[in-house]
Amino acid sequence: MVRIETASTDSLILYFAARPSAQLSARIAQACEKIRGLTGITDLIPAYTTVLLTFDLLQTDAAKLRFELDALLEPLTEHWANNPSEAIRAGQQISIPVYYHPEVAPDLEALAQSKGLTPDEVIQRHSRKAYRVAAIGFAPGFAYLGDVDESIQAPRHATPRLSVAKGSVAIAGTQTAVYPLESPGGWNIIGRTPQAMIDRSLPDLTPLAQGDSVRFEPISREQFLALGGVLDEDPDAVPDQKMQPDAAQAKSRDKSADLSSGLKAGFTVIHPGLMSQLQDAGRIGFQYVGLTTGGPLDEHAFLWGNHLLKNPWNAPAVEVSFGGLKLQAQVDTLIAVTGADLAPTLNGQSVANWQVIPVRAGDRLEFGYPRSGTRAYLAVKGGFQVKPCFGSVATVQREQMGGLTGEGKLLSFGDCLPCTEQEHRKDPQLQKLIGKRVSNNYLPDYSETLVLRVIAGYQYNLFPAEQLERFFSETYQISPDSDRMGVRLQGAPIKALQPDIISEGIALGAIQVPPDGQPIVLMRDRQTIGGYPKLGCVYPPDTGQLAQRHPNTKVRFEPMSCHGAQQDLMRFYRYFRKA
Repeated sequence: MVRIETASTDSLILYFAARPSAQLSARIAQACEKIRGLTGITDLIPAYTTVLLTFDLLQTDAAKLRFELDALLEPLTEHWANNPSEAIRAGQQISIPVYYHPEVAPDLEALAQSKGLTPDEVIQRHSRKAYRVAAIGFAPGFAYLGDVDESIQAPRHATPRLSVAKGSVAIAGTQTAVYPLESPGGWNIIGRTPQAMIDRSLPDLTPLAQGDSVRFEPISREQFLALGGVLDEDPDAVPDQKMQPDAAQAKSRDKSADLSSGLKAGFTVIHPGLMSQLQDAGRIGFQYVGLTTGGPLDEHAFLWGNHLLKNPWNAPAVEVSFGGLKLQAQVDTLIAVTGADLAPTLNGQSVANWQVIPVRAGDRLEFGYPRSGTRAYLAVKGGFQVKPCFGSVATVQREQMGGLTGEGKLLSFGDCLPCTEQEHRKDPQLQKLIGKRVSNNYLPDYSETLVLRVIAGYQYNLFPAEQLERFFSETYQISPDSDRMGVRLQGAPIKALQPDIISEGIALGAIQVPPDGQPIVLMRDRQTIGGYPKLGCVYPPDTGQLAQRHPNTKVRFEPMSCHGAQQDLMRFYRYFRKA
């Protein structure tokens, strides 16, 4: 029987079996086809033995979903029991060339030594067998391949690397995979492939699919380079490095115009600041191919900006991280700045956060640097008009997805942020919006002590009572190594009874605990699948508060009931998403 457990406020995790197999993967795929038809499902993330299911709290609830899932899965499990040898999909046979060498494989020699083998023996044992694709996740094009030879299996690193090179071939426990993009990761790197694992012309972004068979073919350094492989010291490793800045900016502006519904007016980027990017409510429905949701780190501030302007709740806005953004308006319109106090000015005069401000063509809007909080949101009447990419304009740099050009790029010098003219000097309805502000009751204080509320879930029972007591009683500090993918914390280490788990889907706010015991709160750009144990998830609005804190800020955790969290979150979304 399939076991259904809480993962987060708006997600459930379905455990199909204890051990992965080709037959189980086929059954999970069959179950997902049925589950997709249920009302309120927003995403499914199938993995080796599990499916993470996220749902819209305004369309359904956990109790109703559990009932529907039981009714749906009971006849399926009975069918599987009566047909134990049901045919498994015969996938395609795929060969991936790999350059196995320490210059691209920082863990090859250490892994060999730990197993009493030579590097050549590790290479031979890794490349001699075929691996079956069990799931696609973590990132687009990241195929989880099972059943690594027992003699070369190795656990994940105690502390995940901040960056793993694109094309890295890696091992984690019984699994092996290729990192399709540069990203953080905790697997053991034993080689690198020149072969691209992402194809944006394909509906699922990768030529690999569940059930395919993969073999790794050792190649020489010369073959690796001839096939387009990139070494770490190669300047080509930096995209567009050889392109002159003016040409690169022109290319970006040209693409921006192509993707902006024909609009060529809006706001011109005079200076992009430290990290400014387009975000909407997030990319929904594509986690099964490894695309994360993206979206605003501080959803509370983002939603208030659109609400003030009477925009659709998910209209695209600019997330301004740490300040420095300078824009010039080309149209008359209305704006709202919410979130962090980045000392915004209009034509050199200070303007207030959390209220509607009129802007005229030629005006200059500038953001200074943080006085309170770290991330502000610039919303414009009607939203910024940019063509969605996989259903959203949300910028995810790691996946090279979304934003003005659809390539996941931050705003750049000379970009045009397109929006429609709003003639507020003539329109009485628009004039009524000017000066509208958020009540003081709803304004956050980014300087107060931050207590993150936690909904128990996932592997909560793998953490002994004394470890949980330590977690909820100690104070942690935000690490400078944090980003939109995850906030790393430093403090009293906590230990799970099991340092690794079978990789599974990851919900927003999941508190991941690597073997070094330092918790990581996974944020909007999180990987879709991961294999470190998790003791639950941070209440979603609290992740926004966490994103507004500076490195070295102290935070604490406290338990929160799942039912109470769901009720509060329903009220929160109902307010902003009403007609």
